Amino acid sequence: MADLNMLDRFVSYFSPTAGFKRARARAAVSIVSEHTRRFEAASRSRRTNGWIANSTSADAESVWDLETMRNRARALVRDDGFASRAVEVFQSNIVGAGIEIKLSHPNEDAAARARKMWKAWADTSFCDSAGQSSFGALQSLAAAATFTDGEVFVKRVRPNAAESVSRVPLRIQLLEADYLDTRKNTMVGTNRVVHGIEFSPRGERVAYWMFDRHPGDTHISGSSPVTIRIPAEDIIHLYAPKRPGQQRGWTAFAPVMIRMRDFADYEDAQLMRQKIAACFGIIIERDDGDISVGKERDPEDGMLTEKVQPGLIQYARRGETVKTVSPPGVEGYSEYQRGSLRGIAAGLGLPYEEFSGDLSQVNFSSGKMGQTSFQRVVDRFRWHVMIPKFCDGVFAWWLDAAALLDPSMTLLSAQWSPPRREMIDPSKEIAAATSAVRAGFTSRSSVIRESGYDPDEVHEEIAKDNATADKQKFVFDSDPRLTSKVGLVQSPDLLTAGGDKE
Repeated sequence: MADLNMLDRFVSYFSPTAGFKRARARAAVSIVSEHTRRFEAASRSRRTNGWIANSTSADAESVWDLETMRNRARALVRDDGFASRAVEVFQSNIVGAGIEIKLSHPNEDAAARARKMWKAWADTSFCDSAGQSSFGALQSLAAAATFTDGEVFVKRVRPNAAESVSRVPLRIQLLEADYLDTRKNTMVGTNRVVHGIEFSPRGERVAYWMFDRHPGDTHISGSSPVTIRIPAEDIIHLYAPKRPGQQRGWTAFAPVMIRMRDFADYEDAQLMRQKIAACFGIIIERDDGDISVGKERDPEDGMLTEKVQPGLIQYARRGETVKTVSPPGVEGYSEYQRGSLRGIAAGLGLPYEEFSGDLSQVNFSSGKMGQTSFQRVVDRFRWHVMIPKFCDGVFAWWLDAAALLDPSMTLLSAQWSPPRREMIDPSKEIAAATSAVRAGFTSRSSVIRESGYDPDEVHEEIAKDNATADKQKFVFDSDPRLTSKVGLVQSPDLLTAGGDKE
């Protein structure tokens, strides 16, 4: 009877049978409701009021907000130190000094020519349409743009004949997302243009409608930017889709943008609070209310002056009471800051230690676990977006242009080597890699490649160093052919032969 309301009790008092039936019916309704209850996350109640969740497509959900989010993300990176640091951490881990290429060709002479041609193109600013950056620098800039803006466009530019006398006739230009004319929504024959991207009836990208200059170049006077149609074969749209069917990229700051802004405001308030706490103030109260009695006046403006000097002993006058102003406390700031930054770092997909620069609570195990998890994020973006879209896409353009100078270049193939991963504790990690190689779980080439080096180049250098040491009769305890791990001679014959063996 504890669950009965007042009406149930009233009915049960005058008619116990009717009250029992009401209680039984109420229990049945409760059981049915229990079995038909939906997910709590889908419930509609006071707690979920204002929770906007529409069943729209990825593009319909974001296309009208992309520009606002992009501009706010840029403002964060420009004005907030932590946001700027986040971009640096991302691009330095994805690209580093550059994702290196290894060119292969059935003919070694042709491979040597290809390497020379690539070096003359990629390691200089010739590859950049603006003539400012090398290919590695353009990789880094593109990675930063995809993190901050959510996307970036890479345009193929064909230099004129005078520029391409001795180099591969190709240049690339990075275009910010602002270049896309999102106002363009029309039909071109049977093709459909949606927010500046032209699709075929099968849904394939056919062209991009882009401005001839950045629409935000407010310092340039004259006519407005002109929209031009660029074939899709001359554009690489670099972004990481979050949902199937997504045609545009979102800024990585979207989940934490408001939180970062609030945290920045909180830090400003805390800084002002610290300034106030650093000040020492006193209040002098007089019984007669006249604050001018016995006070000095400034000789220039005649204003009353009060000074507190180090070591000062001052006696209050009759009728004066001196009270100190208690500054506000600043306790708990470090804990709040650390907790907030951890949440922001998690939303950005970055390790807290690298994002914040706080290494006070990290050890080898925690640092290794954090780096391992982050490297999975890095590898996913690197091998799903950066290498197949940007690197392979630009290389395909380069092959087309290089074939104009040397038709044999069409047989070239490329293998990309990401930047090496820094070791947290080299002594432990090298020992683990050595054990894995000795046990047959991996190969030396695989370990070398994971370190960011080309196995063939490393093996060639080792052979060259060994030949030089043998010729000069040098003995190094790092040479396993001659000495053991503890420095004992293993191969007396090779040691005595030295430079005499041919």
